[in-house]
Amino acid sequence: MSPSSSSELSPAAAPPRRFNPIADTSLSTLVAGFVAMMTGYTSSLVLMFQAGQAAYLSSAQISSWIWALSIGMAVCTIGLSLRFRAPIVIAWSTPGAALLVSSLPHVAYAQAIGAFIVCAALLTVVGLTGWFDTLMKKIPAAIASALLAGILFEIGIEIFRAAQFQTALVLTMFFTYLIVKRLTPRYAIPTTSWC
Repeated sequence: MSPSSSSELSPAAAPPRRFNPIADTSLSTLVAGFVAMMTGYTSSLVLMFQAGQAAYLSSAQISSWIWALSIGMAVCTIGLSLRFRAPIVIAWSTPGAALLVSSLPHVAYAQAIGAFIVCAALLTVVGLTGWFDTLMKKIPAAIASALLAGILFEIGIEIFRAAQFQTALVLTMFFTYLIVKRLTPRYAIPTTSWC
């Protein structure tokens, strides 16, 4: 067999397989996708509603905001997953949503939208140029962790405030998490969020 014919038969030279939803799907992939969606989407969804309410947005504005984010994330997730034939999940960040809860009430809505646009442009430039790794190496891990802790601290305190008024709900969620974490750790967070 000549070298040229062996390269034609190598796996790297094989044409990509066509997308077949039935053959490409299994129960384990559906469960993994559902768990990723539940934890990635719903964990920050409550924070987004809180941010909108803290900024005194109308229910129509909050609904429009959540709808646009949800459709955008769904289209990007499906498109990138199909394009790269790998499970790619696009989701908002919980720290970013928590930062909105504390900062959005002090900023005009139009200014917040402008800040989102500028942030998106900067993230696009950083992603396309490859500067992300360079920038992340310059930020010490301790500082990044402290920034995250500072943002999430207020959210953690809210649990204790809620326990004063919704004790049954908080205790149900707490004990559900402990029990499910002990029995099936993989499903502790999604099960708790269904309480």
